[in-house]
Amino acid sequence: MSDILDAMLEKVRKHSLERGLERGVEKERARTVSILLTTHSPDSLLNDPQFSPLGYTQADIDAALALQK
Repeated sequence: MSDILDAMLEKVRKHSLERGLERGVEKERARTVSILLTTHSPDSLLNDPQFSPLGYTQADIDAALALQK
C-alpha cells in the first residue's frame, strides 16, 4: 500500500513541477512581449519577419497586455 501511495505522490509531484515550469515560461514570455510592446506594435510582433522565429501569437499579446493593467 505504501508503495502505491508513494508512486501516486511522485506522479503528482512530477506533474505539479512540470505545470509550474510551464506557467513560469508562460509568464516570462508575457513579460518579454510586454517589454517589446513598449517599442513595437502588436501587428509588428505578429507579422514582422524579425519576430517570426519567436512565434508570437495574439494570445501572447493578450497576456502581455493583461500584465500591464
